[in-house]
Amino acid sequence: MVVGATVVVGATVVVVGAIVVVGATVVVGIGVVVGARVVVGTGVVVGARVVVGAGVVVGVGVVVGTGVVVGTGVVVGAAVVVGTGVVVGAGVVVGAKVVVGAKVVVGTGVVVGAEVVVGIGVVVGAKVVVGAGVVVGAKVVVGAGVVVGTGVVVGTGVVVGIGVVVGTGVVVGAAVVVGAGVVVGAGVVVGAAVVVGAGVVVGAAVVVGAWVVVVVVVVVEPAASYSNAPMSQ
Repeated sequence: MVVGATVVVGATVVVVGAIVVVGATVVVGIGVVVGARVVVGTGVVVGARVVVGAGVVVGVGVVVGTGVVVGTGVVVGAAVVVGTGVVVGAGVVVGAKVVVGAKVVVGTGVVVGAEVVVGIGVVVGAKVVVGAGVVVGAKVVVGAGVVVGTGVVVGTGVVVGIGVVVGTGVVVGAAVVVGAGVVVGAGVVVGAAVVVGAGVVVGAAVVVGAWVVVVVVVVVEPAASYSNAPMSQ
């Protein structure tokens, strides 16, 4: 184990395995468990009762709240903030300057771009890819295999089914439900409480008003607007 200068370590910290490297000016809370081959950058702050799996890499200036669990092989970029009680699955990659709210659950193999904001209580399935600059509201549920383009904004309470593809710059209102396999083109705006059935394809720049139900439809016309009326085949 290699420890940099001015490292502060709380009581009852357990370091498991060899070749752990801790940079300078790191602060580690009480009851922390660290796996083998972990690398922690300078200026990192780790709260109490955090569990870090083997092979994890933590960038400089990262702040990790209490009770966080980080799976094996996770890579966390610089200046990331992780809230209390977060669970991060194995093999996750998190870009720089990401903010993760409390009690978020991230599945295995997820990739998160830089400067993403994830709200409280969000659940992200396995192998999801999130582009840079995305904002995800509180209590959103994202199914496995979803791909989210850069600059997307997702409102609170949204549910996204497995295998959904969301283009760049999409805005999704609160309480929207998106079925499995849906494809949403770039620049689409979806109002609150919209329900999109499985397998729907929505072209670029479409605007969907609030309280719309979309089922078994393909929308390919750019700049179309659908508001407050069901969309049929």
